[in-house]
Amino acid sequence: MIDYRLGNNIDLVDELEDNSIDLFICDPPFGIGEKDFDKHYKRSKKTVTKSYEEAPDNYGKWTYEWLSIAKQKMKDNATLYLISGWSNLGEVLNAIHKCDLHVKNHLIWKFN
Repeated sequence: MIDYRLGNNIDLVDELEDNSIDLFICDPPFGIGEKDFDKHYKRSKKTVTKSYEEAPDNYGKWTYEWLSIAKQKMKDNATLYLISGWSNLGEVLNAIHKCDLHVKNHLIWKFN
């Protein structure tokens, strides 16, 4: 059975049982002032999802907190795709390490 959910993962994971997720795809705020993206990337504020939130100042701690909850919900053989920008990649990688998750590959997309 496929159970597809779209929304803020911090809100959604509480609804899920531990050790129940096969694939987790998350695109958290990058922590680079996304509220002003329309000025730089030709994006319309009308297309921003209602559940969007700015990243908190303590990006590393925040990333570790939500990632450790996500790990609880993931099966032992689950796959996680985490979309990140460069500016906080160190904090993301540290949180991955602290959660005892393993990086298989980095997929790099060059915008422009």
